[in-house]
Amino acid sequence: MIVCNAPNMKAAAVRLGVSPAAISQSIARLERDFGVALLERSSHGIRLTPAGAALRRHASILLEVGEEMLETLDGYRNLALPRLRICVRETVAKVLLPTLITSFSDMVGDLSVQSTPRSDYIEEFLRGVWDILISTDDLSHIPNIESQPLFRERLIAIVPAEVYRSTTSIAEIAQRLTFLSNGVPAQLLALTKRYFDENDVVISRSTDCLSTGATLDLVAQGFGWAVITPLSLARLYFDMEKIAWVMLPAQYSRELYLSNEKNRLMDVPNDLARECRRAFVAEIATWHRRLPPEAFDAVEVLGVN
Repeated sequence: MIVCNAPNMKAAAVRLGVSPAAISQSIARLERDFGVALLERSSHGIRLTPAGAALRRHASILLEVGEEMLETLDGYRNLALPRLRICVRETVAKVLLPTLITSFSDMVGDLSVQSTPRSDYIEEFLRGVWDILISTDDLSHIPNIESQPLFRERLIAIVPAEVYRSTTSIAEIAQRLTFLSNGVPAQLLALTKRYFDENDVVISRSTDCLSTGATLDLVAQGFGWAVITPLSLARLYFDMEKIAWVMLPAQYSRELYLSNEKNRLMDVPNDLARECRRAFVAEIATWHRRLPPEAFDAVEVLGVN
């Protein structure tokens, strides 16, 4: 590249700190290796042949990539990872965000953690927007992606205690009260609908609620019932005397997975999965203060010996 930008061999030699003969030998070796003439020499100086111009274009790209490579590697000098981008489902963000933020502060330079209610997070993960995805989707069937389970929770029906004292039949409750869909994620809604179909539960009327808190208030006041998960309730206050808690059968459960590209992040995914499981264990230990005893039977931390 220096020869290409020099008016003659002597000028290139001065810039490189070598003799003109050494430069000529290097150029001759390149021409011999490639089997083409790269330079035209005359008393007026040197100029590139068409082949030499093509080589310069490619060499320029190679040098640019090399500089980027060195800059990238420089980010690893004092850190295991210069950047780590994590996406976590909004429904578990309150439990996991403190762990995700603090676990690798000494190992990661630029740490980005985002919780999202959107449905396109899987597409973003597969496009490389996120390095690690924590979601209710098992992506291990996708080539070069590995997923490890973290947590399982059974669906629960919450109904007004007054209504539940007169009937324990979910099918009958569905006929008497409005079903509050609570704006649940599509996967959870699909699981709920499967329970309805397989257990002959016919919804007489339904309505959407803006939040879990609003749903709890309506259930406590006797206006409706809902299907929800323990984690969705754990951080909210509700009067357990006014709300009955009914666990659905075990086959109506959802699991949480940590997914990442294979063989790219060393032990970081396994270490992070371990920390997430510890966070779930610590979270469940606080439930005795605000959730009924059945809550402990509705959840399971996976992968813990």
